[in-house]
Amino acid sequence: MSTARRRRGRSLVGRLFSTFLLLNVLIVLVGLTYLGLARIDEPVRVGIYENIVANLITAAGFTILAATAFISLSVIRRRRLFQFFGIQRGSMGIRFYLGQLQVQSGGTRGIEEVRRGYHGPAIVKMEYDACLLLQDLFRPRVTALIPEVLRELLSALFITLAEVDATIEMSPTLEEFSPGQHLAENVVSCGAGTYNAISYYYLNQDRAFYSFGRGEDGVRVLRFHGESTLDFAALGRASHNELACIQRFKDPESGNRVFICAGIGSGTTYGAVDYLVSHWNQLRRRYRDREFGLCLSFANSEPDQLPASPAHVIHQVVRPKSR
Repeated sequence: MSTARRRRGRSLVGRLFSTFLLLNVLIVLVGLTYLGLARIDEPVRVGIYENIVANLITAAGFTILAATAFISLSVIRRRRLFQFFGIQRGSMGIRFYLGQLQVQSGGTRGIEEVRRGYHGPAIVKMEYDACLLLQDLFRPRVTALIPEVLRELLSALFITLAEVDATIEMSPTLEEFSPGQHLAENVVSCGAGTYNAISYYYLNQDRAFYSFGRGEDGVRVLRFHGESTLDFAALGRASHNELACIQRFKDPESGNRVFICAGIGSGTTYGAVDYLVSHWNQLRRRYRDREFGLCLSFANSEPDQLPASPAHVIHQVVRPKSR
């Protein structure tokens, strides 16, 4: 059992224990109230009983209405989330890819003296944290208290109640990359093509709205593949800003949704993912099912630290439906 499942299990036990404790407290209060009413004259006592029953029925009715409204709104929101990310019956998986760093022998430093050290694949923690934000977005909170057997039955009838297979995976190397294997599900790729073969694959296609490179001074820049009056190089690190992009494509082979969230540095990659998680519903209303790209600017931010300021959209583009 994974750590996340154990954590959800402990949370469920905690909620059930709190509910059990509350019910016991209510039983004690009802018992004390009954003992107190037993000493009152019968006509008065009957009137009090009638008022209590009426109030309980009213409270239960409002509670049921509120719970129904909450569940309905949550289901509607989850259906929209599925539409935006391409989740549908028969395609209930989505993969979150983060970059793979290849650590060379002698390239690590430890507390003790290291002569050879670890060498092999490694990840960037901020990219992993960004993937956790995405994974949490697909967690079905509404059905957390429904027994698993009943939840599976309801999931067969209503896709929005089904659990999404949202997995975090390290990008393959460029030599290991296979579109048929690694793009078989909807994808969110975190990071640029420097360490991420999935991002490299899409950012080097003509369909990409943005890509990354280096300016004449060797500074890393974000480039727009089209006509624009904006000087993206000047708006980036030359102005003490960190840029990032969010791009959504429909893979021409599989038809799956592909999102690229990448920054000039790992800090703004996290910022791009955070923006996607926070604003996906607004983006859904604006772009519907069309391919789009956003350029985000984070003012006064350092390359490999969490953004020091909120994201500001400085450029956006949408692909015409006819293409």
